[in-house]
Amino acid sequence: MRQTSKIIVQCEKKCKLGIYFNILCTQSINFTIVADMNTLHLFSSHTMRGIIRIFNLQTEKTLLLKSENLTKDIQKIRFDLDLGNFPNRELQEEYEEHGLEIYTIDPLLIAENNEDLDKLLQQGEQKLEELDIPFYRY
Repeated sequence: MRQTSKIIVQCEKKCKLGIYFNILCTQSINFTIVADMNTLHLFSSHTMRGIIRIFNLQTEKTLLLKSENLTKDIQKIRFDLDLGNFPNRELQEEYEEHGLEIYTIDPLLIAENNEDLDKLLQQGEQKLEELDIPFYRY
């Protein structure tokens, strides 16, 4: 789907406990969405800001991170985990023990250009706490 007008994209992803996570986008941008049963990729013509979720499929623990550049930061997270340099030691140790296969690293929320990422991160954490999703803590 390609559009240049303001659009809203919503994709629900279901984890093994039956909890749905929403990915929302409300920007005037030109992008392509490629979706299958397990992933949602946004190929954008410019930088997108938002909240990244690292999700452990076995324990269902989650780490939320704010990002000024979702694509770049998702690649950096994966690179840091692969090299053993990720700052969250608990997540890094589990990653080294179990490998990439039990993790998803994806955008949870996509921010508008002027939206406060700290506030968006706090809202995301509150929503997941309401759903009793466990967190990796720094």
